[in-house]
Amino acid sequence: MIITKITITPEEKFNQEIWWILQEIKKEQFATPKEERVEFIIRIQPNKSKGTDGDIPHPNTQKKLLYKLKEWRVLDLEPLGLYLEGFDPPKAYNLTIYQTNFDEIYDEYQNKNTNLRDSQPIELYKNDVIKTETWKEILEKTAPDRRMEQEHHHQEKLQREQLKQQRILGTKIDKYAHALDLIIERAEFTGDGNNFIIEFYDFNFEQMLGSRMLEKFLTEMQKDDCFEKYTRTNYAGGTRFGFINPNIKKLKEFKEKQKAKSLSLETKKKQIKETDIYLNQNGDLYREPKNKYCYPMSEKSNRYKIVRFLAMNRGYRFTKFISKELDIKSEKTTHTEIGKIRNNIKKYLKIDGKDFLQGKKGSGYRINPKYKIVFKNE
Repeated sequence: MIITKITITPEEKFNQEIWWILQEIKKEQFATPKEERVEFIIRIQPNKSKGTDGDIPHPNTQKKLLYKLKEWRVLDLEPLGLYLEGFDPPKAYNLTIYQTNFDEIYDEYQNKNTNLRDSQPIELYKNDVIKTETWKEILEKTAPDRRMEQEHHHQEKLQREQLKQQRILGTKIDKYAHALDLIIERAEFTGDGNNFIIEFYDFNFEQMLGSRMLEKFLTEMQKDDCFEKYTRTNYAGGTRFGFINPNIKKLKEFKEKQKAKSLSLETKKKQIKETDIYLNQNGDLYREPKNKYCYPMSEKSNRYKIVRFLAMNRGYRFTKFISKELDIKSEKTTHTEIGKIRNNIKKYLKIDGKDFLQGKKGSGYRINPKYKIVFKNE
């Protein structure tokens, strides 16, 4: 078989690679809806771990090419997904394309590569016939790499979820107020009337039901003309929300309405008289008089740990997080223990267990704010 070998200089090789990535970005542009940013995922060529031999440049080369285009003011980019120092570099980017500059560079490198093909001398030599691998053989050969890649993505997703949980638990701002502040901040950054996108990950809503709760809130905002409409897009990396024609003035008016509503609720809460409930180091949960209303728990029991944890961490806490923090073997066990706590509170303290230890779908559990837990050393 005759193989054609093309001799090219480093500069010509660079021109080829730039032209390759410009074409890939162009294809992504065609496939991306107008109101969304272009997403570029680093291409992987099976069994190409070194250099740029083959049709696809090495992943490290692709990243360098992207940053070279950024240096030329052809585009701007930000890593998509989790990217922390010490971990693998990002495998996907959101691109903001400066179309005029992009078109100029695209035409320039298209011409350069056309001229290269027309003028480049070639050297011909003979080579042995290469056996073509079957699709099954290729899959078997690449299976370990694919399994490693899947495991990496799984670990990255878990860590990403944990970071979000920690962020949510560490903030004192209501998730609806946080969402509103985030939308206003993005609207002011992009300019009144300019569309923008926010990843669901950036909101302080939990997974599963959280996105539906957010949609309900966004629908309310849309009815108040805060934006013309919003969109929801599910993709491999998660979910993102797009905001069409936002109105900053209406957004700020909506924020003031939410503040007034929040103040009204706070006033009502303050009018509710708190009831003192005591918890000592031995695991006794009681109200006065203790000899009449006392629920004895072992200080080493899961039930004592749960009550103490929720007393020290006010507000709703996810079942998953409670189980992890207290080293309880499963969420099902935590649900069971909470059911027993409620029953015993009703039995021993003569108060409604479900009212004392409240549950909320999608949010977890909390101790009702009208009960003040007082820690006692006895």
